[in-house]
This record gives sequence, C-alpha cells and structure tokens, in this order.
Amino acid sequence: MVEGVGFEIRKVGSAGAGVQIVSSPPKVKVASLSVCDLITKSEEYFMSFMDSYKHLEKLCGEILNDDRKISAYIDEMESVSKGIFYVNNWENDLKKLKHYRWIRNKITHDPDYNESNMCNPEDEVWLDNFYSRIKNQTDPLSLYRKSLKQNNYSSNNKYEKPYISHSSNKSCSSTFIIACGIIIMFLVIFYFLLFSK
Repeated sequence: MVEGVGFEIRKVGSAGAGVQIVSSPPKVKVASLSVCDLITKSEEYFMSFMDSYKHLEKLCGEILNDDRKISAYIDEMESVSKGIFYVNNWENDLKKLKHYRWIRNKITHDPDYNESNMCNPEDEVWLDNFYSRIKNQTDPLSLYRKSLKQNNYSSNNKYEKPYISHSSNKSCSSTFIIACGIIIMFLVIFYFLLFSK
C-alpha cells in the first residue's frame, strides 16, 4: 500500500509481465500520481530493507576489517561464549542478525522471494537501529568489550596487592643465600669432623 494514495500495487506474473493496481477506498483522487510514480514509490518502500542491510553490512565489514561483513560479526558473537552473561539481549540480537542474513540470501539468490513477501517495515527499523548501535558503540560486541574492561579494572583494584620494594626483595633473597651458605658450611665441617677419625 502506498501511503496517502490509497492504492495497492501487486506484481502479476513473472518478472516484467505486469502490474495490477487495486483501489482501496472507492473515492480517491489519483490525478497527481501516474502509474510509474506509484510503481517507483512502491519499489522504494520494498528496497528499503536491502538498502538498510547493505549499510549495516558495509559498516560490519569496516569495523571488523573482514570481507564476510555481517557473517563476520555473527561469527564473532558466536565465538564469545559468555556474551549472554555480560550483555542484555545478546541472544536476541544474534538471532535477528542470522534471520536477516537468511532473508537477504533468499531475496538475493531465490527468484521466488523479494522484499514484498519477505519483509515488513519493522525489519528495516531494526537494521537501522542496529547500525546506529554500532556507530554509538552500544552494539553487543562493543558492550561486551566494555564490560570486560570494567570487570578487569574492578577485579584488579578489588584486592590491592601490597607494595613490596625491590630493595626488601633483594635483602630477603640475600639473607636466604647467606643462611644456605652457613648451613652448608656447618654440614661440611660436621662431615670432616665425623669422618676425619
């Protein structure tokens, strides 16, 4: 349905065979839009999922420096076994990314699938939102890394290690060496006294 126009555009037959325009409300003026304008607006709506996916895909490839792009992001999430414990909605985000990758592959590789029968407006919104989350470093991988840094910082500062100066370490080790030397000297003297007879 093209908003504000009151028409639904349906593709008829195989690719390029034709377009059927069905009027929803009976009394709608359409003088301002031609059939070509309606088709263009409809295609813009349906192409928004792929546009959003491509933007997200490009960003994932850039941040991970990986040609697999969204697949690389998914693989990175799957390699983090404890992500679910550190980041809210980790599992949901991972499932959504996999689902949208599957939709993208169906649309791209299977002629029976297109955005009009695979997508709804919420899909595009989610992809755009996830893109913004990556940009703002509030995506799952960024939040996981931040959480690890905070945990490492707090665990390092939780138990302060006592300060031991290097000079006291040297004096401890030199005292130990002197004590060992004295013991060895007494053992040698005792050995000679015992076996010298």
